[in-house]
Amino acid sequence: HVAERTLTDIEAIIDKSGLTDRAKRFSRSVFREIAVAEGKVHGKPPEEVHFHEIGALDSIVDIVGVCVCLDLLDVDAVYASELHEGRGFVNTRHGRLPVPVPAVLEMLADSDIPFITEDIQSELITPTGIGLIKTFAKGFGPMPPMRIEKTGYGFGKRDVGRLNALRVMLGESVETPPAAKPTALPDSPDLARPSVSPVPEALSAHGPSAGRDEIVSLEANLDDMSAEALGYAMERLLAEGALDVFFTPIYMKKNRPATKLTVLVRPADAAALTDVVFRETTTLGVREARLVREVMGRRTERVELPLYGEVRVKVASRKDVERFAPEYEDCRAIAAEYGLALDQVYELARERYRSQNEERRAQRDSNQAHR
Repeated sequence: HVAERTLTDIEAIIDKSGLTDRAKRFSRSVFREIAVAEGKVHGKPPEEVHFHEIGALDSIVDIVGVCVCLDLLDVDAVYASELHEGRGFVNTRHGRLPVPVPAVLEMLADSDIPFITEDIQSELITPTGIGLIKTFAKGFGPMPPMRIEKTGYGFGKRDVGRLNALRVMLGESVETPPAAKPTALPDSPDLARPSVSPVPEALSAHGPSAGRDEIVSLEANLDDMSAEALGYAMERLLAEGALDVFFTPIYMKKNRPATKLTVLVRPADAAALTDVVFRETTTLGVREARLVREVMGRRTERVELPLYGEVRVKVASRKDVERFAPEYEDCRAIAAEYGLALDQVYELARERYRSQNEERRAQRDSNQAHR
């Protein structure tokens, strides 16, 4: 008998477990990624999807085990090679399905994950595997510069005609030489898309790590739009996935006051967001430039305020520098519900995060001492 659990059932099992908050958060993110894909395949909301094979206890242990491992090893970033898939068919609770199965294809759609089909009559990528990889991998392709500390292998049982194994390497990143100064490439309609696609931050359990990455700057000069229309355009761009949107006052020919719109986007989103700029503004042209930026690693943690509820805390770190800030919307909601001053809620969240951080550091030191 294979248990058919919903996403709510699985999240309840995770929440009632003795896992750390970070491992729970990791696990929920993976299962939600899979539920969203399964929901699209079956035409249902994620919460109404009934997991079959993946709802069995051993599959839950597989996913949660990886999340516990990443938490215990305190991994900052995960990178993966290109994904290789086989051909043929596989038997499932839904019958005989073609490889890749629909849920895997749905998770690959619009992800920019490099995907290679091999002439092997076997399934090489499962929904569980792609769910884990898509949730945690920051990039795909060649391994980034790193000092290898440990290696591990997990062997499959099927005979696929070659080595059937997953290899994992644990190491410390090595500083790379400074990147060349980026060159602006205006009005170029067919810039190559990068082979590495960062995971959307909303689905990323740990968030991007510190380092260099590439973004695209979209610009347009606007001299015939109202303030209301500009505000709406900003809302739409942010809703469609822009990293940042801002306006700069400028003067155009004949000394006409105008506004320069700047939209910062991921390279993979540049084409779609350029369409949004044309649709929501009056511009006749959009300038595009590739930029390299140095970023702090970012993640979201949660703290529990006794009597008031949960508050998300945004954490940014790079080397020995760390900054954190409670999420405004969470603090605002608590302040409004309980009649507290917003600053008071902010300070409670800051104190709880500091205390939680000290507890985690003490636990880590104790674990290292036992080793």
